[in-house]
Amino acid sequence: MILDFSDHSLATYKALGDQTRLLILRALGHGPRSVTQLADACGISKSIVVRHLKQLGEANLIFFTKNGRNKVANLVTQDIAIDVPDPGKNHMTIDKIEIPVGMFSKFDVKPTCGLVDADGYIGITDDARSFNDFKRSRAQIVWFSKGYVEYTIPNYLTDRKNIKMISLNAELGSEFPTSNSNWPSDISFELDGRYLGFWKSKGDFADVRGKFTPRWTSKEFNQYGTYITIIVTEVGTYISGKQISDLTIQQLLPLPENIRLRIGVDPRAPYQGGCTIFGKGFGNYNKEMSLVVYSD
Repeated sequence: MILDFSDHSLATYKALGDQTRLLILRALGHGPRSVTQLADACGISKSIVVRHLKQLGEANLIFFTKNGRNKVANLVTQDIAIDVPDPGKNHMTIDKIEIPVGMFSKFDVKPTCGLVDADGYIGITDDARSFNDFKRSRAQIVWFSKGYVEYTIPNYLTDRKNIKMISLNAELGSEFPTSNSNWPSDISFELDGRYLGFWKSKGDFADVRGKFTPRWTSKEFNQYGTYITIIVTEVGTYISGKQISDLTIQQLLPLPENIRLRIGVDPRAPYQGGCTIFGKGFGNYNKEMSLVVYSD
């Protein structure tokens, strides 16, 4: 997660500006915890824990899953960076390109698979031909058990000099025929044919309804994912502070006029549990995928 000095980051700063909430976040740094477990670990009442968890959730610092009847809090990320303007230099320029999940330009997927917009299913569920349906551009969630989808992103920043970093932001999950909170999947990422690495999704979650997932979906439908940020820097590629590859930003430059982003199930990885991509209108974040370019 990258914070700056804009109003967009204000809710996160407010959530971090409290000793009790920092205590809760430190406890969650050791793994997911229920309200009771957090109350015991922090030495405070469960009612106080619930109040602070609500604010941490509104700041997108945590998300919730269920373990039986227990509501369990999880960290969204273990890596928070602050983009501080350097007074000796021009401010960093941040260019954000949103990527609607249905606007893929190439695909090779295997069932279970499908696409959905706000009103219903597109084409036929578990039929890869639906990924050629003209209505796919309206899709707000896409899922498949094997294969990949590839997006062609127009690059209007070809004259941008001194690109320092690129980040990819997305809400993702595994894919199970109904749902399964314990269904790991190694989801891989490529940019212009360069392998960035993979991220392990813990499961395909439907224990609680996604904040923005439409009410017409069944309770077994993919409800929400995990919001991740992949950062390609001058020293390597990272997710949540963990290096996933040695690929550097220098190896991606210069950026082509059309950037190819491929997201798929890594056939070389041990966990091939499918992929679900959440867009605006589904999941817990109500955001499109995005590619962000940082330059000075």
